[in-house]
Amino acid sequence: MRIVREGGLDSTVRFLGSVTNVPALLQASDLTAFSSPNEGMPNGVLECMAAGKAIVASDLPGIRDALGPYTGGVLFPPGDHVRCAQLLLELLRGKEKREALGAAHQARIRAEFSVKRMAERHLEIIRAGMRDGQGHPHRKALVTEEPRAI
Repeated sequence: MRIVREGGLDSTVRFLGSVTNVPALLQASDLTAFSSPNEGMPNGVLECMAAGKAIVASDLPGIRDALGPYTGGVLFPPGDHVRCAQLLLELLRGKEKREALGAAHQARIRAEFSVKRMAERHLEIIRAGMRDGQGHPHRKALVTEEPRAI
């Protein structure tokens, strides 16, 4: 809160607590922040991307995978609250960059995370796994040699 006050943003930044209508909140937001210390595939990040919002987030593999090439210099080391605040202030003050990142995120969601694209990816994995047992790195052959007569 101190950083918000010192940055002169206390009239525009709100700490809301629990929210039940997430789509409405995203629509009303200028940008989003994720300061998680660990993430797999972060659904919250994907939701914000779909809403066309710029994102400031912890630099974690799952978040990098979701954002792809559109990180735009807005990732910070997990736990680095000072860098997080700096990035938030930069985007709050930089409307053009914020809007460009939001548009890039929304385009990425449509291209890479649509139901059709996700189904195609799953089918690719299944097909690869069916090819001679060699397509999937974790699949082991059930039979390693011919049975011998006793």
